[in-house]
Amino acid sequence: MRNESTDKLDNKLQQHIARVRRRRLAVFLAVALLAAGVYFGVRYYRDHHHYGGYALRWEKALESGGGGAQYMQFGAHILKYSKDGASCIDAKGKTLWMQSFEMKAPMAAGKGSYAAVADQGGNQIYIFNGEGRQGVASTPAAILQVSVSAQGVVAAIVQDKNADMVLMFGKDGAQLDISMKGLLDGDIGFPFDVALSDDGTQLLGSFFRLSGDKLISSAAFFNFSDVGKDVPNRFVGGFDDLGEGSMAVRVWFFSDIYSLVATDMGMAFFSTQNVKSPVLLANVPYAGEIAAIAPSERYLAVVSKSDDALLPYRLDVYKPDGTQAFGKETAFAFSGVSVSGDYIILYNENGCQVFNGKGTNVFEQDFDFTVDKVFAGGDGASLFVVCRDALREIAMKN
Repeated sequence: MRNESTDKLDNKLQQHIARVRRRRLAVFLAVALLAAGVYFGVRYYRDHHHYGGYALRWEKALESGGGGAQYMQFGAHILKYSKDGASCIDAKGKTLWMQSFEMKAPMAAGKGSYAAVADQGGNQIYIFNGEGRQGVASTPAAILQVSVSAQGVVAAIVQDKNADMVLMFGKDGAQLDISMKGLLDGDIGFPFDVALSDDGTQLLGSFFRLSGDKLISSAAFFNFSDVGKDVPNRFVGGFDDLGEGSMAVRVWFFSDIYSLVATDMGMAFFSTQNVKSPVLLANVPYAGEIAAIAPSERYLAVVSKSDDALLPYRLDVYKPDGTQAFGKETAFAFSGVSVSGDYIILYNENGCQVFNGKGTNVFEQDFDFTVDKVFAGGDGASLFVVCRDALREIAMKN
């Protein structure tokens, strides 16, 4: 049987529990607000901070004159390739593997953690990832162009006697039972450039064909998954009208969904969210005479010439869906552009100018060494700099 003192004790206990719960809630809210403040503070700092200097982290000596080697970023590594072979360098400057071969005119394509090195005008394609060679493909005709997917699937344009062809290869180098013959007077035309989606099941190509006495430029989508097997020639969509008289000269897949066709007049952004029905999302004209264009998985950077004598270039950066990330005028006299990670990098032999995806100039520096190329480093606050005498990683500093 409950009495008055028992009821008072129960009330005090319930009041105490309520006070503890309120204190815990207040502490939780305070911690959550603090964490959110730190997160947004760090994010704001990274989005708007400008580094005023740099420090050398490591350097790796190169052969005298560079041995005619070229460099590209793939995955978390750097691929070095030349007429004599290829090698992979990790983010610490360590050589992970080396592969020897003989090529007259090596060219490379990369996507994700895969890269393909082909002998332009020759017949061999070496397929690599960070672990080394995965396969070697041989083509029946001279190679004109290659593309690789993030899964290692390779598409190659080869020059046959009567027509250019698109051939497909697995990452082991085995030729797939997929090919297209391009004829100037055919329904699609002859291929000029090709690109593969990340998973390797979609191909986007720029084609030229004759219609009467008129040369037509078009973009065409093909699907090689089970979705496209019931579609004639795997052809799922084509676009002729990308600007009156325009020529489609370069194609690119940002991902499995978004893709790009760059013409001599502007940029056409597409979606294959519905893989059987590609959609044109945006057709954006260039701001001025085109000077450079550089795509990546995250952005498209376009540099055009302006009429401003003090700021002679304009940098426009776009997201994969065609929306503009930012636009900036610059006086930096660049010789090359790279887009890697969250950075858009203009560089010349003396130094570089670096923007992030928000348009902030995060770093601008002249170096005391001659620069050939610059990529984003591995941690978001460093850069890989390819020089005449060495490969260097520098940390951007305050």
